[in-house]
This record gives sequence, C-alpha cells and structure tokens, in this order.
Amino acid sequence: MTKFNRGIIRKIKISIKPIQWLYLRYFFKNKIHGTFLGRGMSQTKLAIPLFEKILTPIDFKRIVEFGTDGGVLSHYFLLFCQERGAMFHTYDIEFNAGMAGITNNFHRIDIFLGEKEIGEIISREGITFVFCDNGDKPREFNTFAPYLKKGDIMAVHDWGTEINMGCIKETCQKYNLKLILIKECKKEKLIKVFQRI
Repeated sequence: MTKFNRGIIRKIKISIKPIQWLYLRYFFKNKIHGTFLGRGMSQTKLAIPLFEKILTPIDFKRIVEFGTDGGVLSHYFLLFCQERGAMFHTYDIEFNAGMAGITNNFHRIDIFLGEKEIGEIISREGITFVFCDNGDKPREFNTFAPYLKKGDIMAVHDWGTEINMGCIKETCQKYNLKLILIKECKKEKLIKVFQRI
C-alpha cells in the first residue's frame, strides 16, 4: 500500500462503517480499482467488461445510474447510450468537477425524494438498465425494482459489503427478479446483475 493510499484511508476511517473499512483496505491493498479513459473509478477493472456483456446484446432504451460519484463510470454509460441512441440519467446529491461532460444528464437530487419521477423514467417503454451504486444500495434496489418491466435489468455494486441477497430477497421474489450472468459475476465479485423475467 502506498503512502498516499494510507493517508486517504486514515482520513476516511473515522466516518465509515467497519464493513466498508474492510472493503477499502482490500481495495487499496490489492489495487483492484479500474480506470476508464485514464481516470480512476470506484469499480474494479472487471466492471467495464461485465457491462459490455450486459449491454452489448440488448436493445436498451435508457440507462439510469444511482451514485454518480466522480463521473468516470457515468462517462462510460453516456458514451454507450450515445452510440445506441439511448437516454442516460445519473443521480447524486453532490456535483464535482469530474462530472464535466455529463452535466446535461446529471440530476442533483435525493433519489428517494424523486422516486415517482425516476420511477416514471424507468417504467417507460423499452428496456431500462439500472445501476445502483449510491449510498444505500438495499433501499435503492427495493425502492426502484417495482418500476422495472419484463426484460429490464438492475445491477448493484458493492455486493457482499453493502448489499447481499438477504437485503433484497423478498423484492426479488415479489417482482420475479432473477440473477443473470452468474459466471461473469463470480469474476467481478462486487457486482450482481438481476433481470425481471
């Protein structure tokens, strides 16, 4: 672990939960973060190949992202949507300079206060891909899964650290959400992908 990474960990250790602390230690120690266009992102280096497997074969009409963070993954999603003529929406409560280039697609809002508006976007005609990577993944999943239509896909980040099957089992059963790309998600352990059947 570099001196820089140790300094970051010391500064944020005070304000995070123990399970998140373990994840961050592992993250920095093993240097598993990925990059896109030369910028570091919160996801691992296996995330973008996984998103390629999810998005390439389907004719999606929109991507909805919860948790813009620095905007690196958001740029990837935006470019993919532009390539396909699809819509892109990303939501967070904070805006930072790294989001330049996605400002037209960025919504500064508490997603739970904007549930109806966001739910309407998700439920529009055509396949929607939703990525949950905000501050409360179980609540994001359980709140927005009811808006998914048959064929829609929802993926969650930080699997096993901030969310697990116990948090969402009832929602999956109620709305007929099934795990897909199980083999691929065994490689990219922090993301799980569900589809409404």
